[in-house]
Amino acid sequence: DEKCGRGLECFADGSQYQGDFLNGNKHGKGAYMSSNGETVYDGQFNNDRLEGTGTYHFTDGRKFVGQFQVGQMDGEGIMSWPDSSMYKGSFSKDLRHGIGTLTWPDGRLYRGHWNKGKQDGAGVMISAHGVESEGRWSHGTQMMQNGGEK
Repeated sequence: DEKCGRGLECFADGSQYQGDFLNGNKHGKGAYMSSNGETVYDGQFNNDRLEGTGTYHFTDGRKFVGQFQVGQMDGEGIMSWPDSSMYKGSFSKDLRHGIGTLTWPDGRLYRGHWNKGKQDGAGVMISAHGVESEGRWSHGTQMMQNGGEK
């Protein structure tokens, strides 16, 4: 007697899932809500995992809108923080990875390559006053600036 179609599943901790089921699993469009009624995730599920596009609200106030694979942020997306910082770009296994842009609340901006969550490779840092600094980064540290050593 497996769940299929649209429905509601309530959990012992008070959280709940409302959405599509297939062969007893969360599958298709759905929303997972915490025990206090706040939406934690709204989007696509595949075989009980976050898969496809969706919006995830973290307990620390961050919000991710984008693509998920195998339950992780993976593909293109936007991560925003409560302080109004924002990253727009590629993710892999829950980390910034590939090409992306991070904007800070004071107006500074980094646009370039990311590797496992850190600035890594060619990029451009733009100050709050619009001054551009091209360079190379390694594991989050700027190594070269405008073609010379930093």
